[in-house]
Amino acid sequence: MTFARQRNSIEVWQHQRRPSNQYQSNAVKEKVYVDLSPYWPSGKSIASVYEQLLLEGNKIDRRTLSSAKSGLLTKSEFATLVKLRDWVRKETGRSDLAIDDLLRFEPEEDK
Repeated sequence: MTFARQRNSIEVWQHQRRPSNQYQSNAVKEKVYVDLSPYWPSGKSIASVYEQLLLEGNKIDRRTLSSAKSGLLTKSEFATLVKLRDWVRKETGRSDLAIDDLLRFEPEEDK
């Protein structure tokens, strides 16, 4: 599986191996979202999480937090993903949580 970065989203391209050792795309595209909604603590606002992260020395934009909370974050820096993962680990007590656990894949509709 290879990854290609687009302007507004990350697309995942899957390739199928043919018997003749040639690769052919099976045209399966997926949009990838960072989705913190399953891990977001009830009763915590975006502003309170923003302030908490600032006090810990991790600055993450409020818009990024809002998009991640609603499951619509489609682009971010790797460092931000690590900060989000670390925050979710701390909030949930799940030290084995991986960045992949924060991602949601949805098939992209043909245009």
